[in-house]
Amino acid sequence: MASQDPAKAPLREDELKQVTGGVGDERINGTSANNNYSTGYGADTVMGWTGNDTINAGSDNDIAGGQAGNDSVDGGEGTDIVTGGAGQDTVTGGAGSDIIIGGTGADLLMGDAMFGVHGDDNFRWHPGDGNDTIQGGGGTDILVIEDGGLSLQQLLGNIRLDAGSAQPSIQSNYINLTGVSGTITIGNETIRFTGLERLVPGSYQYFQGRTE
Repeated sequence: MASQDPAKAPLREDELKQVTGGVGDERINGTSANNNYSTGYGADTVMGWTGNDTINAGSDNDIAGGQAGNDSVDGGEGTDIVTGGAGQDTVTGGAGSDIIIGGTGADLLMGDAMFGVHGDDNFRWHPGDGNDTIQGGGGTDILVIEDGGLSLQQLLGNIRLDAGSAQPSIQSNYINLTGVSGTITIGNETIRFTGLERLVPGSYQYFQGRTE
């Protein structure tokens, strides 16, 4: 696939497949094709469009969004704002203190401050990710605690409830968080959450037919 310099070449919807940026602050607007976008250094803004896009925003403080389609969006290094838009998206913040916004589809979200909006979203948190904030939205939203080695009973014991919160309860293979808000402390790290429905440990099937 050919690469184009977005500063020099117009974006043709029927031809463009890959855009590779360079050094400097760039703005790249997508097309209706299924495109790959990759930028380097600089505070970049990369917005896909209606195709199923893959976006790697690179270094520095970037804004990246998938718009419509089933997209994979990675903010890379820096303090980024990364969004999925419509569709079943995988949205990753990368290194740095990032804001992750899912959109209207069933999304997989991995980052620091994560917001699910609509859809049945899955939030992934690993020990070592730091102190993060997670807010679900419409749909059945699930928080997966990866690699912590904790049982459901241990996870339940690590939850501290906000005033007026509902009580969490252990079900067959998850903790019911409907109406629950508060914090989960694992080691020296704390997750603040609200608007979630389920808490599960370890590897979890987050989209039908797909596992992580």
